[in-house]
Amino acid sequence: EKTPIMYPLTKLLCCLNPSIMATDSIKAVCKFKGLLTFLAKAGRVPWRECDSLKMEFSDFVCSLEGNRKQQFAKFSPSTQRLDEFLCANMRPDCASAWKTIHTVMLLSHGQASVERGFSFNKEIVCDNLKKKSLIAQRTIVNYLNVVGGTDNIVITKSLLNAAAIGRQN
Repeated sequence: EKTPIMYPLTKLLCCLNPSIMATDSIKAVCKFKGLLTFLAKAGRVPWRECDSLKMEFSDFVCSLEGNRKQQFAKFSPSTQRLDEFLCANMRPDCASAWKTIHTVMLLSHGQASVERGFSFNKEIVCDNLKKKSLIAQRTIVNYLNVVGGTDNIVITKSLLNAAAIGRQN
């Protein structure tokens, strides 16, 4: 939803949609060829590998049949993760093309965590907030994310003691 649909790369990424692979293999292969051209121009994929990657992807998509083809056609992004689905189904069959697909999937996540961090810092910063306080708040939020929320924190005697003496320092 956040990816600008007018970018050429975004339009070419439809080749990674499992339902398109199952229902319109020609479109998927053509878009993958365009994706390889785009990546080669950007210096992400060597030109000499493009033909073999296209053939590997084409062979994989054209080999989908029966139950496996139905599994691809029924792919639902709301209930399944695309990266996990493709890794489980493509990686064994087309290892070279999978490396390229893996790279493409990582492109959209490049700076997301950094940007989220800046947004969070902007929300919590006050005029008189010191650097140590900001770091402490970030550490607490990161820990809460790791354990899955405040309901999953075990409050121990040592934690209560640390909180009590924290005010004195």
